[in-house]
Amino acid sequence: MFAFSSLSQCLRIAPPDLRARLCQELVEPSVIGLLLKDSFGNYVVQTALAVAESDSALYQYMCNAIRYVVVCVRCFTIALA
Repeated sequence: MFAFSSLSQCLRIAPPDLRARLCQELVEPSVIGLLLKDSFGNYVVQTALAVAESDSALYQYMCNAIRYVVVCVRCFTIALA
């Protein structure tokens, strides 16, 4: 929990270039799925989306990565049913 809180704070106060690098690390395919499944990790993803400018390419990239994970989870869940 402490690490997630620290990362969220870093996202809020980091300069824009560092913030962009942190967000890019968060949306790596091997990372984003794990973060979204964890309640504290989900908070970090929400913070990253909140600090990204909604019209920026980074924001769009993050949204696309999240959509991809959600679609994969839906397909996997339906296949198990």
